[in-house]
This record gives sequence, structure tokens and C-alpha cells, in this order.
Amino acid sequence: MKKEQNSSSVTTGRSGPRPVLPPLPQRVDGVANPVISLNGTWKLNARPPDAFWSAAIDPASWSDVAVPGYTATQGFEIEPDAEYAYRTRFQVPAEWRGQRVWLRFDGVTGAARLWVNGRYVRDHYGGFTTWYCEITDLVSPGQEAFLALGVTDKPREICVFNLGGILR
Repeated sequence: MKKEQNSSSVTTGRSGPRPVLPPLPQRVDGVANPVISLNGTWKLNARPPDAFWSAAIDPASWSDVAVPGYTATQGFEIEPDAEYAYRTRFQVPAEWRGQRVWLRFDGVTGAARLWVNGRYVRDHYGGFTTWYCEITDLVSPGQEAFLALGVTDKPREICVFNLGGILR
């Protein structure tokens, strides 16, 4: 079978379409740091309240969790097929004004649902794959934003080695 390449960022071949991931920017004119890391201490709730993504929900009493990291190796008991919630805050650099802003995850186990500043962005299914979403219209350069991520582990569907969490 002849391998075909489609310029719309999908490569096709014997195994079907595969996404082509854009690289992280090394340089952006007028921007000193085009990439910020969200690695660090996030908040985790193994049994989150309804609308945990809302600004009205204060995650201060939630447990601290290291991201990236497996929930199981950090002492959290996560029920399979039940959604648990992550929250974090981050500063959007003022110098990003006029630039497109993207969020990238390199691995979230199971089914994930993402909100930024209380607004639904997208969902993703898969444990060890990179996924992106544009959040330009949801954040304001020079201001703080918050991110909420609901994760549902799917050990019988994705991987039997599933310790839960934001992996990369």
C-alpha cells in the first residue's frame, strides 16, 4: 500500500490517519519566553463537587498533588470510571498580548474534560497521547487564569497499567 501524506497535518498509511503534532515554539518575535510550564503543585479532589470547574468552587481545601505524576504513587485512591478533578492557576504573560495561546498535555490517563476560567474547552480520550487546545479567547495576557481538568480512569479500556494522573 502506498503511504500518502496529507498537508492538513494528518499522515495516512496502513494503520490509518495519525496526527502530526506541532513543535513547541523555540522563538516568538517580541516574546522572551514563548512556553511556560504548568508543572508543580496542583489541587486534587478525588470526589469533586458538582461544577468543580466553576469559579464559585474554591479548591483551597483540596489535596495538593504533584503534576506531572501518578495519583496512585502519591497516595490517592482513585475509583475507576469515576471522575476526579484537578485545579491550578497560572499567570498568562503580558507579552503574549496579540499572540495565540495554546495549552498542551503530553499524557492524561483516561478520559479528560478541560475548562479554562470556568468555560468548557474540550475533552480527550487516551492515556499516553499528546493533545492540544487553543485558549486564546479564554485568557487575558497579564492576568491570572485557572484551569480545571476532570479525569476518569478507564483501566479496562486504555491500559491495565493505569495509576491515574497527568503524566507529562
